[in-house]
Amino acid sequence: ISSSRLSFYGVFAIFVLVTCYLLLVTPAQAAPQFLASWKADSYVPSWYQGKILPSRGTPVTVSFEVINSGQKADLSGTAVRWYINNKLVKNETNGFGIQSISFNIPDYGGQETEVRIAIPNYRGSELNHILRIPVKNPEAVLDGKFIAKGVKAGSNAFEAIPFFFNVKDASDLGFDWTANGQEAKADTPTPWNLNLNVDENAGEGFFINLRVVVRNFLDQLEFGSKEVQLQVGQ
Repeated sequence: ISSSRLSFYGVFAIFVLVTCYLLLVTPAQAAPQFLASWKADSYVPSWYQGKILPSRGTPVTVSFEVINSGQKADLSGTAVRWYINNKLVKNETNGFGIQSISFNIPDYGGQETEVRIAIPNYRGSELNHILRIPVKNPEAVLDGKFIAKGVKAGSNAFEAIPFFFNVKDASDLGFDWTANGQEAKADTPTPWNLNLNVDENAGEGFFINLRVVVRNFLDQLEFGSKEVQLQVGQ
């Protein structure tokens, strides 16, 4: 074998080794990833720090970004298709690069609303992402120091705190209080507060079932309730 051919094979072998080395040490490019979020516009008290969950009919906004190589992708000229519970609601006929939609939750409490985001052609590949939004029934929580320790003769203060109603403000809610099945008038400037007057003749150990029903003035089918059993103490 001539020296020129040996030189060729040597260069070729080095080329192969270098190529293999580069393939091993060069990290594979990460696939594009979705960064998606949703926000529900249902009522919660101002101090609430948890995730605000929707009830049926609540307006919800879903938004997303595509992250590619650590950067937000420019989708301004890209077809994006939105599906809610497998029904197409927006696509490229509504415009390109739609990265946010708002809609009212169609499902009932205890169910989920599925949102699928589909990009049929992103750099030659199809991308899909699914969010499942849990739907809650409206809730009412009773707050009062007497719930745990029992009530006493005289005035006992309670507050009904509504969560996840499809309203903007608590003034759109009605509060119906009952004690042992009888109407208990709030007798306060705000209907979500109750001063429960316990008769002095109520014996120690006597039980009072306190119940509140919270109703949405804007939707008579939407309500939540809470009932607690209170014991009269000394």
